[in-house]
Amino acid sequence: MRGQNPVRGGAGNPARLCPLSTGAALVSQEQEPLQWAGVQRDIAIVLMSTGQLSDAETVWRNILEIHLRHLKPQHRDVIGARNVLASTLSREGKHAEAAEQYREVLAVLERSRGPGDPDVQRARRNLERATKATAAAPETPSP
Repeated sequence: MRGQNPVRGGAGNPARLCPLSTGAALVSQEQEPLQWAGVQRDIAIVLMSTGQLSDAETVWRNILEIHLRHLKPQHRDVIGARNVLASTLSREGKHAEAAEQYREVLAVLERSRGPGDPDVQRARRNLERATKATAAAPETPSP
C-alpha cells in the first residue's frame, strides 16, 4: 500500500474506502465492540472530511451507543464521541440537537472534573454557540 492514501484506498478516488471498509468487516461489533467502534470512528472522520455529514452523524450515533453500553459516561471516548456528534449536528444545522449533546458533555465534565477545568470551559463555550445558533435559526415545520 506504499504511496497510497490509506483513507482513499488508491487511484486518488475519495469515494473508495477499501481499507476502512475492509477493517470494518474484519472486526465484529458483537465480539469486539470497542475495537469495532474504533474502526467506525475512522470511517466517520472520512465521511466528515468528504462532506457526508448525514452518514457521519449515523456512524457517530452508533459509536456513542456502543461506548455508552461498555464505558462509563465520564470516559474520554464517550465524551469525545458525544462531542464530535454534537459538532457534526451543528455542521448540519441541527443546532438544538447539538445543544442537547453539548449539554450532556458539559454536565459530565463538570461532575467529573470541576468547573475550572479547561475542557469544562470549552464545553460551556460549545453549548453557548449551539444555543445561540438555535435561537437564531428559523423554525422549520415538522413533517
